[in-house]
Amino acid sequence: LSTATPDASPKLVAAAMGEAGSLGALLRNRATAAQLDAQGEVLALASVDLTQLCERVVARHAPLAGGRGVELTSGVPPEPVRVEADPTLLEQALGNLVSNAVRYSRPGGHVAVVLDLDGPGFLVRVLDDGPGLSAAEASRLLGEGGPAHSGRGLDIVARVVRLHRFELRCCAQAPGLEVQLRGPRAA
Repeated sequence: LSTATPDASPKLVAAAMGEAGSLGALLRNRATAAQLDAQGEVLALASVDLTQLCERVVARHAPLAGGRGVELTSGVPPEPVRVEADPTLLEQALGNLVSNAVRYSRPGGHVAVVLDLDGPGFLVRVLDDGPGLSAAEASRLLGEGGPAHSGRGLDIVARVVRLHRFELRCCAQAPGLEVQLRGPRAA
């Protein structure tokens, strides 16, 4: 009787990583939705370095992207870009955008998180070369007429952006999608 087990295939490992990532995202989204419901319109504001936040989100999603055969990159300024925000909620919102971009990209695809200075503000762009969305689909998914407080990833993004008084836009690319998050920098 042999107790040796066969080596896990790369496809099996990638599938397990994808499932674990999906379950983790679901749990984080449910916890964030509960936090938003409990807090109401109150944010726990702090000075947040968006440069570090973007790099942290990309690093956290790199295993999921790699397991799906998607290249995940970032581009951030060398200096800190500070905003007044609820750090937990903002990180969850950006993580949801990156997770969606990775999930809907094709194997061999690319996702980039780019942070730019935008006059007195900031602009975070999550770009992918996946199938993209129509304007109507983007509006529905980002909560414009869609089900409120669903606990879905994009619902959470829309709620966090609204509470911070930031802007969220989807721009079709050929191929893919660009999601923009824009707001003021801290004084």
